[in-house]
Amino acid sequence: MANGKTSSLLGAACAMGALTAGSSAQRPAHLGHFGRCQGPAFQITDDILGKFGDPRKTDKPIGSNVSQCKKTYPVLAGPRVVGPPRESGTGRTLLTADAVTEHQIARVGTLVECAGGKHLAE
Repeated sequence: MANGKTSSLLGAACAMGALTAGSSAQRPAHLGHFGRCQGPAFQITDDILGKFGDPRKTDKPIGSNVSQCKKTYPVLAGPRVVGPPRESGTGRTLLTADAVTEHQIARVGTLVECAGGKHLAE
């Protein structure tokens, strides 16, 4: 998803900036590639802030991606994101639930951090 949306947007913005500035023929392509490469880094950083950031600074409620059941990089990156075997059902349920409570959102954050998802994303 990050490549399809965020990378495309950043790549187009960089390429159009070069075109608008009247750059040489190859520069828009090179800058477009540069922007597309920045997309995943931007999206992963945004995912970290959405799960662990300070809502007063980010203007995002903590866990908004979890409440929408989005499978963000920190959630997917942890090698054991569903928790130890005794909790394996908990993680799977939270990732596929129709409605998620604030307690469950906090639980996902704990599971993601314990599984190493936050560390890997950073």
